[in-house]
This record gives sequence, structure tokens and C-alpha cells, in this order.
Amino acid sequence: MFISVLQNLADRQLKTRYVVATDTSKDTLIRITRHVSRALGTGKVKVVDQEDAMLNRDITVNEILECQFFD
Repeated sequence: MFISVLQNLADRQLKTRYVVATDTSKDTLIRITRHVSRALGTGKVKVVDQEDAMLNRDITVNEILECQFFD
């Protein structure tokens, strides 16, 4: 998919020039979360599945749905 987009851009004679960049870092979301937790809190991170999160009364359904990007 990404290669076809680049090929499409290369085939066109565009008036506007584009810069394409990629992120080659090895950091994962859980690693970033752990670093933020260490810097701002206790450093403790617990990964829970959606069903267990739904049982927690301290977490609203909207908060759970906002976190869907972690899957």
C-alpha cells in the first residue's frame, strides 16, 4: 500500500513538493506508557483486557472506548 502511494506520487508531475518521512523507532505504546508512568506516577502499569476493564467501576465505558487504539 505504502509503496503504491509513493509510486503514484513519483509518476505524477506535481507542482507541490512533498517530504515523506518514516519513524524507525523501536518504542512500543506499552514502553512509552511505562516511561510516562515512571516520570509522572508510581511507575506501575497493568495491562487489562476490555472485559476486565468493563467490570471496573472507576472506569467509564467512554474511557474504555477511547483506549481502543491500544489493540
